[in-house]
Amino acid sequence: MDVENPEFKAKLDRMVAYNEQLVAIGSSDAPDIVKNIQKIPAIAGLVSELIAAYFMPPVESGSVDVAEFEPQLVY
Repeated sequence: MDVENPEFKAKLDRMVAYNEQLVAIGSSDAPDIVKNIQKIPAIAGLVSELIAAYFMPPVESGSVDVAEFEPQLVY
């Protein structure tokens, strides 16, 4: 993943905001059924950000070069 990409960092910030919403809803005094209904948009947003981050173009990385020498048999 391209963790240095500003778009990736913005996605992480939005995921933190969704998580804070979920925590606030969970700590409210509303009945459980109401809490579950209130959590749906935050969970959907969080899942969409995760999927979008997963499908971001990866960083181009090359192969690891190995030392170029001929192996010799040692007795």
